[in-house]
Amino acid sequence: MAQQNNTSFLRAWNALTASSGSTGCRLIQITQYGQVTVRAGRFFPDNLEAVLVGFSSSLKLSPSSLPKGNGFKVEIVNVEGIQQPLLSLVRQSAGSLDLFSKVVEDVLGTLEINQTKSDIKLLELFLSRIRAWQAFMQKGNEILSPEAELGLVGELNCIEQLLASGVSAYDVIQGWVGPEDAPQDFELMSCALEVKSTLASDRFVAKISSLEQLDDSVLSLIFLVISRFVLVDEGRTLPEIIQSLRDRMPDDLFFRFDTNLALIGYLNVHSNQYSRRFRLQNLSFIKVDEVFPRLTPSTVPAGVRSAMYEIDIGAIQTSTTITEMLNDIYGNN
Repeated sequence: MAQQNNTSFLRAWNALTASSGSTGCRLIQITQYGQVTVRAGRFFPDNLEAVLVGFSSSLKLSPSSLPKGNGFKVEIVNVEGIQQPLLSLVRQSAGSLDLFSKVVEDVLGTLEINQTKSDIKLLELFLSRIRAWQAFMQKGNEILSPEAELGLVGELNCIEQLLASGVSAYDVIQGWVGPEDAPQDFELMSCALEVKSTLASDRFVAKISSLEQLDDSVLSLIFLVISRFVLVDEGRTLPEIIQSLRDRMPDDLFFRFDTNLALIGYLNVHSNQYSRRFRLQNLSFIKVDEVFPRLTPSTVPAGVRSAMYEIDIGAIQTSTTITEMLNDIYGNN
């Protein structure tokens, strides 16, 4: 459905022409998600394509809180004849229309999937998805670092393991929230998975990037997924792992999957530069419980607002299987 809407936008933008010297904005309503209206627009005199989203008039929008820069901008627009202010996503003159169209498709897909949620939640999702795209665009055209490549391999392996264990593709791909800068890599029901990967053959020290990463005050359960890989000729490259998952991906999840790859920084054009071959050597699942060594916002001294730290995984004696983990996740919901 999101791809269908994207085609509608391309047609609408083509139709929204105006004579030379025109100013202002021309609009065509495209669809509606709950109480949220979505329109295609074109701004003149710069002749720029836009998406204009109407949230509830009771929502307070602050210009200072809106994402800025990197190929497109977000503005609050008041249009004559429309009661509530509109939030506009506008392509900048230097921005690629092709990339802007992909951003639009992804953002609208997020609204569509979550259309039963409240206006406030939809607004949060709208802005967070745009910020995720802008974070990706700031990375430019650099390939992933070796550490980031390993991290992505670990997350993709987790997807494969969850699918093989019977978790639906929808739950897994919609729950892959790490690329959107969520504290953990996956959310399943009200539980979270944080994937840590290593090539070390012995001691593994996992880096914890924030106080929130292992904080279960909001989520009912958090598990660490510890993946040990080796580099061997019979292993798989990152592009091979990605293609294997693409071949299995349902049509309605394919774009979400590829969008997450882009947000992480993986671009198809760079696929021949990832030549390392990974083979999974060991996989374990560790429940983050009351005895697990961690720092959270509620356990650090008053005044400490952020922290990065390391955990010696070898010092943790208990682990569980993926079957037991999924029983904990789905059995408690």
